[in-house]
Amino acid sequence: MTLRFKYIVGLAAVAAGLVSCVKEDFENAANGSYDGIQFNISTVDTKTVYGAQASDNSWPLYWVAGDPIRIYCAEAEDAKQADYTVTPSSTNSNTGSMALASGSTALQWGGDSNDHNFYAVYPNTATIENGIATFQINRNQKATVTTTNGYDNNVVAAPDMRNAYMVAKTTTKPTDEAVGLTFKPIMTTLDVVIKAADGDLNSTSAARITGISVVSTMNTASTAQASEFQYDINNQQITGSAGSGSITKLSETTFVGLVDSNGNATYVDLASSKTLTITVFMPPMSIEAAKNLGRQVKIRVHATGNTELVASLKTNDAESENWTTQLKPSTKRTIKLPALPSSNDVIGNNWITPLDDNIYVSQLSIPGTHDAATGDGTTFSMGKTQDIDIEGQWEMGIRAFDIRPREGSNDDSQLDYGNNLWINHGGVSTTWSMDAIVKTFKTYLEANPGEFAIVIMRHETEGDGTSESWPDTMADALNDYAALTNTTTGKGLTVNFKPDLTIGECRGKILFMMRSWTPYTGGPTVGGYHGWSHDAAAVKTEIWGPGSTKGTLYVQDYYNIDLGFTIIPNYDKTSHENIFKKQNALCDMLELSAKSHTDDTFKNTWFINHTSGYLYYTIGDAGVSTTAGYRYNARNNHPVVYNFITNNTVTINGTTRTRPTGSTGIILMDFVGAATSDGVAVQGDLCPQAIIDNNYKYRMKRKGE
Repeated sequence: MTLRFKYIVGLAAVAAGLVSCVKEDFENAANGSYDGIQFNISTVDTKTVYGAQASDNSWPLYWVAGDPIRIYCAEAEDAKQADYTVTPSSTNSNTGSMALASGSTALQWGGDSNDHNFYAVYPNTATIENGIATFQINRNQKATVTTTNGYDNNVVAAPDMRNAYMVAKTTTKPTDEAVGLTFKPIMTTLDVVIKAADGDLNSTSAARITGISVVSTMNTASTAQASEFQYDINNQQITGSAGSGSITKLSETTFVGLVDSNGNATYVDLASSKTLTITVFMPPMSIEAAKNLGRQVKIRVHATGNTELVASLKTNDAESENWTTQLKPSTKRTIKLPALPSSNDVIGNNWITPLDDNIYVSQLSIPGTHDAATGDGTTFSMGKTQDIDIEGQWEMGIRAFDIRPREGSNDDSQLDYGNNLWINHGGVSTTWSMDAIVKTFKTYLEANPGEFAIVIMRHETEGDGTSESWPDTMADALNDYAALTNTTTGKGLTVNFKPDLTIGECRGKILFMMRSWTPYTGGPTVGGYHGWSHDAAAVKTEIWGPGSTKGTLYVQDYYNIDLGFTIIPNYDKTSHENIFKKQNALCDMLELSAKSHTDDTFKNTWFINHTSGYLYYTIGDAGVSTTAGYRYNARNNHPVVYNFITNNTVTINGTTRTRPTGSTGIILMDFVGAATSDGVAVQGDLCPQAIIDNNYKYRMKRKGE
């Protein structure tokens, strides 16, 4: 018996006719290579790859061989759910046949001539039950570029269509014809167009883009921790969205990173008014529906250096310019952002500000600088580890600063708060007093109250000897700083350490942390810790706040990378057992820190990971460091950290290591902001930005979770 059906274009297809056949008439009547109900893709609405834009501004999409489909049918006999793969009818096809996926059991007709409701989802990672599909929210999406050259050409990044979720429903009675499925895309999709500043921008001054993120406060409370949403296929909406009662105002992020044709992280340099287009897929939601609830969707452009652009999607075109839009659920729109600021404009990379107040600080990935004060005025070759000053470090998004105070002042005019402390690196003086550093951070925090700074201190005894007065001097200074006020927020400038600090508690403030700090009582705001180690194995220790407050801290600071030189060396060396030892130590810590948002054993555990170190030579029994050694150490280590964070994999001495996406903790680096330093490729631009980007790729734990 052969019955022909015509399927109606749309989400729901209705049966084309009634049949009076019994189930046995359709057993083993398959037209394909398996027994069971046959399926195909029907009509022109289906899609998984973008084609050329049509004259009506719609975007046809085409199936790719092997696209995975999951089909659910409560009325089916035995198995209720099965997986299938698509074979397109032809290249750039909207239709195609379907084959049973390996390892799956085919759906079979059940009952006598009863209606069967078939619910289908793309991709097959979603689950379905009785018309409700549960989709995972991918907060770490990727878009492929085949060139990083945005100097002469506009660049379009190809989206990963596995994030373009689709659903279908067909109701029919048993038939020996293939059941046709018409899929409808459900994701709210944005084509985001980024434009470089006008003017004479070239390869040396272009904006280096690593991706975009969407920051949304439209999230479903019941499934927020699981990072998923449920879609009602019958009613074509997120479950619970009609009344908005289940939606809470939490700030969540979705990151789209740029990758090359091999899937490895990359970037695009934009110059001279050229554009980069990146597509992001978000759960079905309406910006207009959120208008009265005060919820926002913002797009943030991620770029190295001090470039920042954050644009809000508004519902009223009169409120801003041509990049505004109104979005309905499951629609696709092009969003043209304002031009990026000129490379000459100091904007500041305020990456903490968009993140949710309730996120634990210990969950963050925080870029930091080793011997931060050496980028301004320190010329002695044994002491310099940075090329840019503290202001420049702040503006590029550095938020943890290794500061080494000693007693005694080089310049009393810098003692703004009367504390006689100067910053050294070993026995080398910098141009900074401790007071001047605090004053600088106070200025930045008042201008950017959504940010905060972490100051990690060590008493630099090489500058003043082991002074008996040091504990009292440092305690007095910390108490003086605690008495300061952020005039913008009206709150104190410092925050007391506790392991479960949240972003909201730290905004506009400085958190001081101090190595080998004894007087935990008496009010200093410092987080003090002992047990610092220079071994490759990470040390686990306690970190204390005021009173009896304490938490857990892991530290990796294997810095003396001895290559066996006994004369002034040529450091251009990438292969040595101690180089590999340092690289593996970095990765060991990155694997540990990645557990902090999934393994409660590491909840509110703090991590300090040093990429820094020096390749030294020996004179007698003493190891001697040079700035060249710091540079070549950065050249060796920064690519390892970059790849382990962005690609989740790295190969060290022939052994490949992998890690899940997760927190990096605090990472202290040398020569940040510079792609090269004195001709050495230190990757100081991409590595800190990769750490910043990491905060937008996954959902971090909140207070109370």
